[in-house]
Amino acid sequence: MFRFSIRDLLWLMVVVAICCTWFIHTKRLSSRIAAREREAKLNWFLYEGQMREVEMAKLAGRQAEVVGMPDMEGTREQARLDAEAQKTVSNGSN
Repeated sequence: MFRFSIRDLLWLMVVVAICCTWFIHTKRLSSRIAAREREAKLNWFLYEGQMREVEMAKLAGRQAEVVGMPDMEGTREQARLDAEAQKTVSNGSN
């Protein structure tokens, strides 16, 4: 039969604790990476939309209205407000 001492069980507990900690850390890290990728895609989408808007303004001859590209700060909040406004408009038309 196998005989385990308390020391062997303590080492087993240390190994299991390290493995659990590593697993939790990996999961958290992957969720952070996914969140940052989503944020980067949203910012790129907003940037492309702003660039299209500038190009359309230039093509329409409204170059005086085109002052420049706004900073990317607050674009997420603006996107949220635009989405809420779009929901309100679409709910009002139904």
